[in-house]
Amino acid sequence: MGNKGSSFKTAVAVLAAVLMAGGCSHLVHVEELDARFAGLDSSLAEHAAQLAGLAGLGAAVADLESRVSALEDDLAALRRQFEECGCGGMALGLPVYFDFNSDVVRDVDKPVLDEFARVMMREHGDALVTLEGFTDEAGSVAYNYALGQRRAGNVRSYLVDAGMNADRLRAVSYGEVANRQVNPGNTGAQTAQNGIENRRVTFVLEWDGRAGELGR
Repeated sequence: MGNKGSSFKTAVAVLAAVLMAGGCSHLVHVEELDARFAGLDSSLAEHAAQLAGLAGLGAAVADLESRVSALEDDLAALRRQFEECGCGGMALGLPVYFDFNSDVVRDVDKPVLDEFARVMMREHGDALVTLEGFTDEAGSVAYNYALGQRRAGNVRSYLVDAGMNADRLRAVSYGEVANRQVNPGNTGAQTAQNGIENRRVTFVLEWDGRAGELGR
């Protein structure tokens, strides 16, 4: 009986040791899985952020394509109207907007200006294009006149770089002139977007010495 009892105790001890070893092995395995899942969660979060960025980019591209398509339609209508009426100037809604206190042509407007230059060179190479620069009412009259001139001049330079004839492009400024404020009194001092309708360059086309304004 003594030997049997001793053998039984030994077997129990061995079994306990095996179970404990197995338990430790299981715990190590779970920790490894947790580490792997943490890495996967981080990777998924990164991919989700990238997808969100791509969704925003897609919306911007769609908006740009819509603007370019509308410009092409307007320019085609401009050509038809000019040919039908034989008048000296036509209207086209194509203002180029600027950030607060900035004369830099925005990236969002560059493809539209590229398309404008392409169609004008192809269809209206004889037109004289006057670029009119405007500002909101923040700042002094003298400062805003100079800012409007820089805005018009920078649009002119961009169109020249895009291939348009420099001799057929001229830049003028009206600054903050009151009767040309689209949104009077909105200066944009609070945010960059407020008053953007006033911070613009508009387009005037002339044939036979008579003007038709674009974007007024």
